[in-house]
Amino acid sequence: MSENISKQASISTPKFEDTTPDAQRKRRRHLPHGAKVAIVIVSIVLVIAMLSLACYLAGLTFFGVVIALIIVSSMPENDGTFEYRIYDDTVEIVGLVDESYSGPIYIPEYIDGLAVTSIGSYAFDETNIMEVYIPDTVTYISSYAFYECKNLTKVDMGDGVEVIGTNAFAGCYKLEAVAMSESLTSIQSYAFYNCYSLKSIIIPGGVCWIGSYAFDGCENLYEVFFENPYNWTVDTSNDYGYTTELETGDLMWEAAFYIHEYSEYAWEKNVE
Repeated sequence: MSENISKQASISTPKFEDTTPDAQRKRRRHLPHGAKVAIVIVSIVLVIAMLSLACYLAGLTFFGVVIALIIVSSMPENDGTFEYRIYDDTVEIVGLVDESYSGPIYIPEYIDGLAVTSIGSYAFDETNIMEVYIPDTVTYISSYAFYECKNLTKVDMGDGVEVIGTNAFAGCYKLEAVAMSESLTSIQSYAFYNCYSLKSIIIPGGVCWIGSYAFDGCENLYEVFFENPYNWTVDTSNDYGYTTELETGDLMWEAAFYIHEYSEYAWEKNVE
C-alpha cells in the first residue's frame, strides 16, 4: 500500500518552467529549421543583389571613363588656344595664344556662340604648325595668314572658303597636300608662291580668278586638274594691248604646263 502511494506521488509531481533571463534568451535563439533556411537564402540573395549592383555601377563607371577618354582624345590638341576678334557678330581668328605650339590646328566653327568666318592677316605666319583644318564656316583666308609656315604639310579648307588671299601660303616649303574648298572663287596673287613640295592640286569649278604668281616657284607641281577647265583668259597685254585665251583641257600635265608657263599673269574665267 505504501509503495503504491509512493509511485502515485512521484508521477503527479509538477514540473516547473525555468523562467530565468538566460533560459528565455536561449528559447528565442532556438528557431525552427525552416526559418533558419529562409534567413540563409534571403541573406545570400541580398549579398548577390548588392554584388550585382556594385558590378553594375562599376561597369557604368568604367564605360563612362572610356567614353570620356574617347571624347577628350578626339578633341583638337590646342582647342581654346586661339586669339580672335569679333566683327559684326562674327569671329576672325588672329593667332595662337602659344606661338611656340608645334602640331596640327583645328579652327573652331564657333567661339562664344558666334561663327568663325575668317582667318586674319598674319594670323599664323612663321609659326611651327604642321597641319591646318578649316571648318565650313570660314569663308575668307586673309593675306599672309600662313606665310612661311615652314613645317606646314597639309591644309584642309572645308567647303566654305571663297577667297585665298595674297601670299596666304607663300613660303610654306613643306606643303604637300591642299584640299581646296568647293566654294572657292578666287586664288589671289602669290597665294602658293614657293611651295616647293606641292606636287598636285585640284582647282574647283567655281574658281574664276587666279592672281599673278599664284603658283610661281612651285617647282614640283606637275599635276593640276581644273574641274572647269575652259574659257580662261590670261592678261598678257602689258605694253602690247592684247590678251591670250587658254584652253587648259582636262589633262593634269597640260594644265600644270599652263600654270608654270603663264604664272606671271593673272588668270580670269569668262563667265557668261
